[in-house]
Amino acid sequence: MTHAKNKRIPRLIAGYRALFSKIGFKLIVLILCVLMLSMGSLAYLATELMVEFGEYSVGINKKHIRKKTTLFLSRIMEEQARRYENSFSKISLSSAVIARQAALLLDQKLFLTTEETKDWSSSSGFQPDLGVFSDNHFFFKSSL
Repeated sequence: MTHAKNKRIPRLIAGYRALFSKIGFKLIVLILCVLMLSMGSLAYLATELMVEFGEYSVGINKKHIRKKTTLFLSRIMEEQARRYENSFSKISLSSAVIARQAALLLDQKLFLTTEETKDWSSSSGFQPDLGVFSDNHFFFKSSL
């Protein structure tokens, strides 16, 4: 058995010597360089593709976020416009009622005598029921 082992050892040594001979060494170095360059180029391509995909997804997300934001803000603006329209219609109705009352008061002034109007003060005053300051005599008629 020892004789068989001795035969194997020279073969291994011969294979080892052949592997690290000048041509074998150059071949191994060449293969390693090719593998390293191919792995480096693949790593570079992978990182470039990831960067490109990231930029693409950022662009898509920006468009999507802008679209959703515009939709959300337009809904808020529409709701506020409805509220303002409702408030303005109430103000319009109130001013129409006030204008009608003022017209009725102006029509009644023609029929008032000087005795009825001489008690009205000429200075301005606060009308608590109306919540305004006024020097208009028609506002003071309600206090008489």
